[in-house]
Formats: sequence, structure tokens, C-alpha cells
Amino acid sequence: MILGAMFSGYVALYWGGMPAPLLLPAMILAGVLGGLAWAMIPAILKTRFNTNEILVSLMLTYVAVLFIDWTVRGPWRDPMSFGFPLTPMYPDAGMIARVDLPGIGRLAQLHWGVLGALVLSVAAWFILRRTWSAFRSR
Repeated sequence: MILGAMFSGYVALYWGGMPAPLLLPAMILAGVLGGLAWAMIPAILKTRFNTNEILVSLMLTYVAVLFIDWTVRGPWRDPMSFGFPLTPMYPDAGMIARVDLPGIGRLAQLHWGVLGALVLSVAAWFILRRTWSAFRSR
């Protein structure tokens, strides 16, 4: 998950000139591929050398955090950060729009992805609890 977020960040930072309808799916795809590549390491070690995939993935978490720390302090450092380990801001096309409800206004930092996750959670609950195919699978 950590490296998936890093791959998404790479797409947002270096391909930020793309329009939003192309950039957001590219970021999602890069995140999926980055997470997949990172998850393949414990899987390959399990199949080849019969290692414990839980221990390997836990140890790789520290490697991922150190790798992100190195990139933020090194190649991705914002020249305007005054020595702090910060990356440049994402372009507006790489951001999900915030929720702006009539009568309430902007809801702080809440964006449409949160509401989408809630809707998908309710839909998944309904499918897993109230449909005939889910009943047969139980």
C-alpha cells in the first residue's frame, strides 16, 4: 500500500500536465501496479524459498518507509521547502474535488472519495447480505 501511494504520487508529480479525467485513472493504475509489484516480493519468496510471507511483508514495510523517506529528502524534494523534507504540491488535476453542498458549503477537507467509499460499503453490504447469490455462497 505504501509503494502504491508512492507510485501514484510519482504520476501526479511528473505527469501533472495531463487533464484530470486522464490523470486520476493513471494515478489509480500506477498505485495498483506499484502495490502489486511490492506484494509480489513476499509471494515470490514464499513460492521459491518457502519463507514466511507475513514476516517478509512486515520487514518490507520498513524498507518501503525508508525508501519513501529517501525520495522525499532526495530526488523529490521541493526546492522551495527551505530544507524541510517536502515534495512539491500536486497539480489541481491530481486532486479529487471537495464536497460542496448547497446550504452547508464546503465540508472542510472532505472530498468525494469519502462519500464514494461510503456508497460502495453500503452496496457491498447489500450484495453480501441481501442477494440470492450471496446466500448460496454462505
